Amino acid sequence: MLRYDRFTGGKLWVEEYGSAGESSQFPFLLAYSPLHNLKAGTCYPATLVTTADHDDRVVPSHSFKYTAALQAAQGCARAALIRVEVAGSHNYRPTDRLIAERADQWAFAGRGAGRPHALNAGTGNDAAPRGARIDTRGATAIACACLYACHAPQQPLRRSGRWRAVLFTS
Repeated sequence: MLRYDRFTGGKLWVEEYGSAGESSQFPFLLAYSPLHNLKAGTCYPATLVTTADHDDRVVPSHSFKYTAALQAAQGCARAALIRVEVAGSHNYRPTDRLIAERADQWAFAGRGAGRPHALNAGTGNDAAPRGARIDTRGATAIACACLYACHAPQQPLRRSGRWRAVLFTS
């Protein structure tokens, strides 16, 4: 937060967030800057930082720097990873890239929750076999299932006849 206003659209946010160039605003920015509040040796939760290499609002270098600092400060074996959308922008992505991004997020969340096979889980005979590993195809399929479930909750979705996911929405 101390240098955000020196890059791309950050100048437009000074009125809302403040500027480190103003001595009265510096302490406030420092107090909530994620980068500057990392403490070495702390066991942080598993973290997946996402960015796009052509983001014109939030400069990707901020994400790289934060992720590197988090990895250096991490006091336990929990992951601190970054996902970079190649040729992507701040918010726009075609549907196939949105699905791939959600798949990676679900895979990361499932792994962090101690469920390495969560993305391939099903019911009955469709459950993932013992020793199965998360792969991109399974992750993409579950992301498709998640998107499908938003429009048709509690409906089963089959993927290549190998497994079935039933998703419930509240």
